Amino acid sequence: MLGASMQMMEGAEFRRRRKPLTPMMGRQQLSRVAATVADEFANRLTRWDRFAQSGEPIDLQHEINGVVIPAFMRAMFTVGLSDAELHRLDVDVRTLMQSASSPLLLGAAPRVLPGDGNPCRHGCGCGAG
Repeated sequence: MLGASMQMMEGAEFRRRRKPLTPMMGRQQLSRVAATVADEFANRLTRWDRFAQSGEPIDLQHEINGVVIPAFMRAMFTVGLSDAELHRLDVDVRTLMQSASSPLLLGAAPRVLPGDGNPCRHGCGCGAG
């Protein structure tokens, strides 16, 4: 999201931006969200019984999205996901996270400003822009 982050705001601007969000963070709303998340977790975790019964190890890195994503979608958007939709969303989220953590995006910033050790635009190494 672009723009000023609420964490960096103070005073009247912070209160103005916070006001529309306040109803979503009230006790009644959070209780509803908590109940929805707990219900979805309980439903999804029953699928893990096969691991307990067989003694097979569980790959939490793979399996946790099958619990968290449906709970989030149901609590925040009142959307239930089919297994096919969940699989597609899981693949999409993993792809997005892998792309966001790629060395291309996390590498050192390019040295484009003049200064010590940076080339100048003239190509002579003077350090001047």
